[in-house]
Formats: sequence, structure tokens, C-alpha cells
Amino acid sequence: MKRAWLNFALVAALFWMLFSLLSSKGGWGERLFLESRLAEIERDVADQKSVNAVLREHLENLYSGHHAIETVARYRLGMIQEDEVFIQFLIERPQLIPDTPAQLSIPEQPIESPLPFNPIDD
Repeated sequence: MKRAWLNFALVAALFWMLFSLLSSKGGWGERLFLESRLAEIERDVADQKSVNAVLREHLENLYSGHHAIETVARYRLGMIQEDEVFIQFLIERPQLIPDTPAQLSIPEQPIESPLPFNPIDD
């Protein structure tokens, strides 16, 4: 009889341990989920490090070279050097057949360049 209670206690302890290992709180399932989440975060960190390296290289080029500063001044700010002529091209939209009479009254406007206009003083 004493041995039956001991066997029952051991079986109950075994089931309790298996249940705690397989449960969602602190068990194997949570461990596997956290390992996969860790791998995902490590991939994101590696991607971000490569992006940061490219940005750091670009920043060093801006600090050290005049070519990069000139490129930014030309394309983002629309600046020109002395003795250069600025020419702005206007691109016309293709003529579309209007679907409704209301569209007939809208005049077509040319698309302007995103660069600012720099007048040339003569």
C-alpha cells in the first residue's frame, strides 16, 4: 500500500513537470517563440547596421569632399556656378480624351521641374 502511494506521487510529479514544460508560461513553447523572435531581431539589427554604415560613409563624404557638397547644392538647392546658364525644361502632359464635360473646362498645365528657378542677371 505504501508503495502504491509512492508510485502515484511519482506519476503525479512527472505529469506536473511535463505540464509545466509544455505550458505557455515558462515552457518549451515560450522558449521556442523567444528564440525565433531573437533571431528576427538580430536580422533587423544587422540590416540596420548596414544602413548605418552607408549613411556614415555618405556623411563622411559630405564632411570631407567638395564634390558631394557641390552635388547637394546643385540637385537639392538648384544652385549654379559662375558663368553657367540655367535652363529649365517644361514637360507637357499628354492630351487625354475627357470623360465628362467638367473635365473640358480644366486647362492643361505643363509640369515644372522640381528645382527652383534661378534668374540670370545680364
